Amino acid sequence: MYITSGKKHIALENKIYARDQNRQIERYIDAIFKDCSCVESSQSDFIFEESSIPDSTPEEIHKNIAVLYLTLEAKSPTSQSLGKWQILGNYLRDNQGNQVQFKTISYKNEILKWIESA
Repeated sequence: MYITSGKKHIALENKIYARDQNRQIERYIDAIFKDCSCVESSQSDFIFEESSIPDSTPEEIHKNIAVLYLTLEAKSPTSQSLGKWQILGNYLRDNQGNQVQFKTISYKNEILKWIESA
């Protein structure tokens, strides 16, 4: 699933009973980066901190990308799926030093608790 405000971008990979595909996460990030490298928007998004610098550099574009990896029990993606990206805490970093926000979430914790609280 892909959600965007035009400036901020969220890729949500819903991974239930399916294997990771080769470079799947890498391809998502690359596609978002290519699509938004020329896009600017004045919309804000409550998930991200607003930057005072326009999204014109690769660094700024990557800062506005978040990847959520949703599994039954917050499993991490495989290195095969990550491709050139590595998990470093709450970020994915590539071999050129670019970073995007990253979080594993689960149906067991986040989704079930959210449903129960509704």
